[in-house]
Amino acid sequence: LLSSTSQTYLTVGKGTVYDSSSPANALQPLTLTEKLQPTVISSDTTAPQLLNFILDLNERVLLLNFTEAIDVTQIAVNYITLAAGTATGSENYTLTSSSAVKNTLPNRIVKISLSSQDVNAMMLKAPRLVISEQTTYLSVLANAFFDLASPPNGNLDIYFRYGVMPSLYVADRTLPTIVSYNISLMNGIMDILFSEV
Repeated sequence: LLSSTSQTYLTVGKGTVYDSSSPANALQPLTLTEKLQPTVISSDTTAPQLLNFILDLNERVLLLNFTEAIDVTQIAVNYITLAAGTATGSENYTLTSSSAVKNTLPNRIVKISLSSQDVNAMMLKAPRLVISEQTTYLSVLANAFFDLASPPNGNLDIYFRYGVMPSLYVADRTLPTIVSYNISLMNGIMDILFSEV
């Protein structure tokens, strides 16, 4: 749809537009048999831009809000980095195993479901990383996201030094639980596996 003149047609119902005469004359309809092709189609060449984002560690999601709908089947999550600041050497972590939640309809908001591996790795860097809005900055490599144009346009780099702070930060309020434990009576050691770091 709208990718070439041969695949684009216009139909118009009677009375959609009127001329300026008095009394006004209604536009004659263009039916499916009289459909009109455009002479030129100017392709969308505008890269999608990140407007803002929300980091919710309690629900373990990252919500990214763009200027236009994003193709969720072509998201490179491992191009997203969260950092404690924009200065060189700031503590940071690049997502590895998180995944985008597939939408049934085009949407400007992309939902990334944060994996336990990624959340635990970030928590190991506490208190320097993602423990508050002030220690959370997002940077993204080019072509991590694409719009729905044909051909698609990829996002531009958001460089480390221009990292974006969240519009909303939600801290982890989920209480840790014990998953399992082992006791060694031989050496008097108990190993406990918790649900999170």
